[in-house]
Amino acid sequence: MSFKIIASIAVGLVLVLAALFTGVAVISNGNSITGLLASTLELREKQDEQLQKAKLVSDIDELVADLDDADITAQWSTFTECIAVKQCADDDFLDFLITIISAKESKIANAGLIIDVIKTHRYWGNQDYLIEFSKALTSADNGIEAMQAKHITAAWKNIVVCDGSCPEYNDLFFGIIRQLLDA
Repeated sequence: MSFKIIASIAVGLVLVLAALFTGVAVISNGNSITGLLASTLELREKQDEQLQKAKLVSDIDELVADLDDADITAQWSTFTECIAVKQCADDDFLDFLITIISAKESKIANAGLIIDVIKTHRYWGNQDYLIEFSKALTSADNGIEAMQAKHITAAWKNIVVCDGSCPEYNDLFFGIIRQLLDA
């Protein structure tokens, strides 16, 4: 074999390997984001179970470090303060979720729709944010309708019927966020 052929094969192999490693890094980063969101939702459900909570906090901390995003890291630092004293409100979880989703929007399916759902939750019943609420609610409603997913549409209808006043209000929103992440 000539030197040119061997050199061409070597360069080709280097390019293929570089492409594979880049693809693995992108996939890994996407999995980190998905894992971070899923673990955060699970932490809300298991925050009273000390061993489960400790594992989830450890996992989330590693995922946050892997993402190396200043906004997510800062919000995680704030979020851990309420976790430490067992006083996290649902809004604390939503703040962390919206920070992750906003920072990595291009890498999360339905990110814009999830942001609208969180804004709808945040502004429901707050007269000071009537315009923001109306825009978020309309956008979320249109997005969910466009998905044509019966289980998500049913979950959304339960939220609308609840009208911000039923006991399961927060659980309904966290449920639809999980469904939108899984869709």
